[in-house]
Amino acid sequence: VVAQSCYAGWTPLHFAAQRGYAAVVTALLAAGADKNRCDAQGRTAAQLARECGRVDIAELIEQHRSGAGAGPANA
Repeated sequence: VVAQSCYAGWTPLHFAAQRGYAAVVTALLAAGADKNRCDAQGRTAAQLARECGRVDIAELIEQHRSGAGAGPANA
């Protein structure tokens, strides 16, 4: 589910980032959502969040480490 996308290439992470749902973003990242996946316009979820004025969400995504033992980069 975390990797599915709509016709515009938005993943659940893109939708949550655009709407500012920090808890959902955190859960999706913990479940393995790819923070580097781009939509049809070439935007990552973090870039989309910034475009929507959700800097806190963009930073949350950018600070998350991918892979084994993933979590906030400063953890």
